Amino acid sequence: MTLRCRGWQDKSVTVVSFYLEEKKLVRLHDGTKLSFYPLQLQHSGHYRCRGWLDSQVLQGWKERMESAPVTVTVHDEHLTMTS
Repeated sequence: MTLRCRGWQDKSVTVVSFYLEEKKLVRLHDGTKLSFYPLQLQHSGHYRCRGWLDSQVLQGWKERMESAPVTVTVHDEHLTMTS
């Protein structure tokens, strides 16, 4: 599973932090994606990201952004692939 943090109208987000149940998991200075492999039952929960966007009001400034929470539910750790 990969979570991606995006800004409004797909604007670039920098210094991204990902949270699970409001606990910070990681802070990324370069990148906007967080991957889980192998996916496990404890990865279930409410995720959100926070970061910085280029300001739409003041050129050269950044605005803090926060995503809406996303709920992830892992039902089974034993995934199989079929062709």
